[in-house]
Amino acid sequence: MEASHVPEEIWLKVFSYLEPPDLYNSSRVCHHWSLLIDKETLWKCQCLSVRDSQIKQQILSDKFKQQRCWKDAYRNNYGCRLIKRRWMEGHFSNVNTLKELPAKVFCSMDVNTWGEIFEHELNR
Repeated sequence: MEASHVPEEIWLKVFSYLEPPDLYNSSRVCHHWSLLIDKETLWKCQCLSVRDSQIKQQILSDKFKQQRCWKDAYRNNYGCRLIKRRWMEGHFSNVNTLKELPAKVFCSMDVNTWGEIFEHELNR
């Protein structure tokens, strides 16, 4: 059976198990997969399956307050974007030691991004 003959629901179920970097890579395999991975139903599933209740609440807030599509709401609250936003909002402003920081508080960001974060900290 060719991949294009597999029902859409099956593909969406398979893709629902992937993390965003894997979804991105999969979307580049072929046009058919790209169209499937862009579907709102997949991203809604991704959003609703987030285990961290604080992140999930932020995703839902983004989705409905900002009237974003599910994919954008998820992407805005994932990985480095989430970490940058939390730094900018001051979640880590009053930390005295490294042990007080959550496990996922750093990611690879360029010098300008860190400069922007530090500028915000200085202005608090």
